[in-house]
Amino acid sequence: MVNPAQFSRGREKPARKASLADVARRAGVSTATVSRVLNNPEKVSLESRRLVDAAIESLGYIPD
Repeated sequence: MVNPAQFSRGREKPARKASLADVARRAGVSTATVSRVLNNPEKVSLESRRLVDAAIESLGYIPD
């Protein structure tokens, strides 16, 4: 049986905004590393920056 609560009257539910934790999971690093990449990238290895940058791009992350 169909549940009417599943429908949004022709409008799709907006996708959940990506979080810092989502970026960290995708990149395989800690949330602290993601924060450092965003705020003090010179303190993070080039490899970690690349992983985080790729995760940010793929998720469409936009910092608050």
